[in-house]
Amino acid sequence: MKKTLIIITSLIIGIAIGLTIKEFLPTNHSYPVKKEKISSIHKVSTTTAQEEAPIIKISQNRALKDFHRLYPNSKVTEIKLTIQHQSYIYDIVGYDTKKDCTIKINASTGEILGQSTLRNEDQEADTEEDTLQINKLVSRKEASQIAIQKVGGGEAREWTLTVTPSHTNPIWTVKIVDHNEVTKVKIDALSKDIINN
Repeated sequence: MKKTLIIITSLIIGIAIGLTIKEFLPTNHSYPVKKEKISSIHKVSTTTAQEEAPIIKISQNRALKDFHRLYPNSKVTEIKLTIQHQSYIYDIVGYDTKKDCTIKINASTGEILGQSTLRNEDQEADTEEDTLQINKLVSRKEASQIAIQKVGGGEAREWTLTVTPSHTNPIWTVKIVDHNEVTKVKIDALSKDIINN
């Protein structure tokens, strides 16, 4: 009798807990699906194209100063400004004679989100041609204007400035959003020419 009472009590408590938990679970488990379609002209159709871009409060120069404050003798090889978790984030990559350096900075707050170094095994591989001479290159604003003009409208949302072995000069890659269309445009950062892949 005592065993039966314990079993019945346990069942009632289990059912009560199950019903209580069910009340707190959402009934509709619909999550937005990100659809992408890539064609030969680098256009992507996506639901995120309609979202508003976060605000950039920290300039590229300030982000570079933070990078050089942490890595004083380093040379910069890549700068990215992309949207991550509803904020713009600078990813700056560089090197010095002993290590490769990377830093992530929130472009809205200036907070350093992460930094890392990796011992540079191949010290001879990186030369002056492999670095970004920022003061000699097209600015992010000018690269955006060139890309928007090429696409025929829209808004610049993400940028990458990098040195690539396949091209002599550094390259700006600008992501342009125009309604539901996302287009990536590559621009020679010295000559301002559009690069076709």
